[in-house]
Amino acid sequence: MGSSKSFRFLIVMVLVVLHSGAFAEDDPPGGFDADERDALMALKIELNSPFLRHNWTSIMCYLNNTPNWYGVQCSNGRVTGILLENMNLTGKLRVDALFNLTQLSVLSLKNNSIYGRMMDFSYNPRLTRIDLSRNNFHGPISPSVLTLSLLESLQLENNRLNGSIGDLNQSTLKQFNVSNNNLSGEIPNTPVLQSFDASSYNGNTGLCGPPSSIPCSGRSLASGSNGDKPNNSTNTKDDSNKSSSWASRFAAPLIVVNVVGGRGTKDRVPFRWSSRLSIARGVARALEYLHRNTKSQSIVPHGNLKSLNVLLDENDMVLVSDYGFASIIALPIAAQRMVSFKSPEYVHAKKVSRKSDVWSYGCLLLELLTGRISSNSAPPDVNGVDLCSWVHRAVREEWTAEIFDLEATAQRSACHGMLKLLQLAVRCCDKSPERRPEMAQVVQEVDSIKPVVDSEDEDDSLDRSLTDNSMSASERSMSIGDER
Repeated sequence: MGSSKSFRFLIVMVLVVLHSGAFAEDDPPGGFDADERDALMALKIELNSPFLRHNWTSIMCYLNNTPNWYGVQCSNGRVTGILLENMNLTGKLRVDALFNLTQLSVLSLKNNSIYGRMMDFSYNPRLTRIDLSRNNFHGPISPSVLTLSLLESLQLENNRLNGSIGDLNQSTLKQFNVSNNNLSGEIPNTPVLQSFDASSYNGNTGLCGPPSSIPCSGRSLASGSNGDKPNNSTNTKDDSNKSSSWASRFAAPLIVVNVVGGRGTKDRVPFRWSSRLSIARGVARALEYLHRNTKSQSIVPHGNLKSLNVLLDENDMVLVSDYGFASIIALPIAAQRMVSFKSPEYVHAKKVSRKSDVWSYGCLLLELLTGRISSNSAPPDVNGVDLCSWVHRAVREEWTAEIFDLEATAQRSACHGMLKLLQLAVRCCDKSPERRPEMAQVVQEVDSIKPVVDSEDEDDSLDRSLTDNSMSASERSMSIGDER
């Protein structure tokens, strides 16, 4: 019993010290970016190349822009290009493999044997050229390519991509090729996509419409492989509804994942910290998109955010479902069934707003961090926990070690990020809507949390490193979050 209390106390001390910056890393020597190096080291592991294993060592970029690693381009000590062409590379890349490479402008992996789904390029707004041709990438074309305003060249030919082509219409796009894939549906009628000739689309038996030679007349686009809607379907009322067709257009076959089905239950899906952070980031971005495209401040853009409405594909790409019904469902039914109507402001003042979504997001974060299910989103046959009150009580009574799911704490290097996410969750769950952050700020804070490689600290017990008892009284007195 005593050893268990000591173990929990030591966990709290490590989290506090990490939070205070006692173990913060100094800027690495040589002017390179440590986060970028971590991303490339993870990429090296995934590509499983003996050549890269021996070449990608030490510092990858010098301040004089001289690259030290094969295939890596640098500018001012930052990685701006990755060109690994014709190298017989194999391996499955993670969707978020390029997360920390924010200055990346050129990516070419052409003519290898790399597989997996296309990477998420949301983290790489400077990309001008992407060449993934002649590989084995499968699944849909990443919708993130639609956000790349500087994109000049997109080469995806000779892969196994399926689904529809997005409404690419960047005026900068001068080279485009998706030939010899498994794409289907009508080629979007955007000026940019219509400017390329049929050779850019050949070899996709499911594609139709100009500039291809296959007409779409007599074919039902709604029966396509991804459930695509016809372009002349009923007009959507606002941009929030457009994201629904976005999901049907790009989503792979999805499964509903029971993220936190209760500790020790047979239905619980195990999640490491990297997956939990990816879910937190994906949900935050989806929710921020809905908030940004919902003009009325009195409308709850989502209204029913909970773990059962978070959809994941096999690569943990996040989609959020069941949104936008708060304004059309009768109030008595909404109050009974929708999560936002369980927020403190509705319970006490019968009011909801977009900040009610922020509260729901905070509850979801607490589920991800604790491994417990919230009473606000629990199914009828499951006894949930009032997580907001429970976490505040844990902080107040100084048994913080009980908060985190031990499965997520298996990686020591994740503790700092877990603490930052917990602090954000507590602020989102504030009883006062005015004190909760806006979703745009939430996205910034979640994006600032550094992911860790899954292999990092693998199966490394936390107590192995908890031997430093030389913490000051002031460090011991620090709390996770302000009590409201």
